[in-house]
Amino acid sequence: MPANAVEHRVERIVDGDTVYLKDGTKVRLHGIDSPERDQPYGKQATHNLDKLIGRTVS
Repeated sequence: MPANAVEHRVERIVDGDTVYLKDGTKVRLHGIDSPERDQPYGKQATHNLDKLIGRTVS
């Protein structure tokens, strides 16, 4: 991990390319354009990120 990396805990998943961190920061995943929840495969895309809830990411 780079020396200047910052770690945060994932609080909730918005959709397949957007999460909120515990400190309230909204994060869009760079280079990812997943379907929205109401589009085909949107629920599956969102579900794929569910495993990040509560985990620390950097």
